[in-house]
Amino acid sequence: HNVGKSGDTAKGGLTRWGWDGKPVAADRVFVMFGMNDVWGEKWVSAEPGEEESRLRGDALRRYGERMKAIAERLGDKMVVVTPTPYDQYGSVEGCPAIPYRNDPGLATIAKIGRDLAASNGLQVVDFHAPITEAMKAHPEARFSGGDRVHPGEWGHHVMTAILVSELGEPAEFERTVLKACPVGVDFVYAPKALPFPVSSAYRTAEAFYPITETFNRETLLVTDLADGDWELRMDGRTVGVFSAEEFAKGVNLAVLDTPNQRLAQAAKAKADRLNEIYCIFRDCRMGAYQKPDAKGYGAYLLKVYEENKDKLGELRDEADRILSELREVRPASCRLAVLPRPR
Repeated sequence: HNVGKSGDTAKGGLTRWGWDGKPVAADRVFVMFGMNDVWGEKWVSAEPGEEESRLRGDALRRYGERMKAIAERLGDKMVVVTPTPYDQYGSVEGCPAIPYRNDPGLATIAKIGRDLAASNGLQVVDFHAPITEAMKAHPEARFSGGDRVHPGEWGHHVMTAILVSELGEPAEFERTVLKACPVGVDFVYAPKALPFPVSSAYRTAEAFYPITETFNRETLLVTDLADGDWELRMDGRTVGVFSAEEFAKGVNLAVLDTPNQRLAQAAKAKADRLNEIYCIFRDCRMGAYQKPDAKGYGAYLLKVYEENKDKLGELRDEADRILSELREVRPASCRLAVLPRPR
């Protein structure tokens, strides 16, 4: 369930909790605020004057107090999520950087969140620290898009990798180790999980952050192959050619064009449509509370609500159908062979 709100702060989340979050009755609540709490325009100076220092301190103090109040309401259901960074490092045409909004601004916000979690025994998902380091290493990548704030699709892939890792999920979801006979190997491969779907956004994310090594490894390791190149075939179709040395170290099937990668791609298409529907639901829920003369983002929410309020039942049926289909998706077994490459 998404109960986020664009442009919101810890104060807003605290205010909304009773009517917007609590009715969901979740067993875990991931709480990420900070980008709008930090008062970005107050982080321009390297050596701030008395007034700017006071305003910065007020913003940080209020964030800490409000996050503490949220923690008191949620108890051990709360997972503290540090904010994604503000991009103060790269060049973005038409959007000059606020030079200290991320560091020390959001870096301090992130520390407040980590300290809160430590003092209350809460779990943490830390986006800020690892993504900041990647931003510094790849300032040209524009993780936070054209406004330096909002990650796009490939940025969400990076966030997914970090989230899965921080929650303790293993990076390797399948591992098969075989000793080859002289002519290779040939067996029925039956993995227990699907790989994460690989797309252009995935590949862009991989150049920025090691998402494959973090959460998408499906290893096939074959020893005792003769020197030379070997074909990897699945159901008779060649999906890759690797050396005996590469097979001995382990080949990652997750990123190859395997039958299960194709199943994952098909499941992703359904999940993308489900996400579109859930976004409409969320916007309609917020739009129903807008006044007729709402401006800006409120006007947008009201427009979405007016356009979709009579379709919500139909959309709910579609969402339920897609969910049912996704629950039935299972990895497929296939005939896997590692054979000498024809000369």
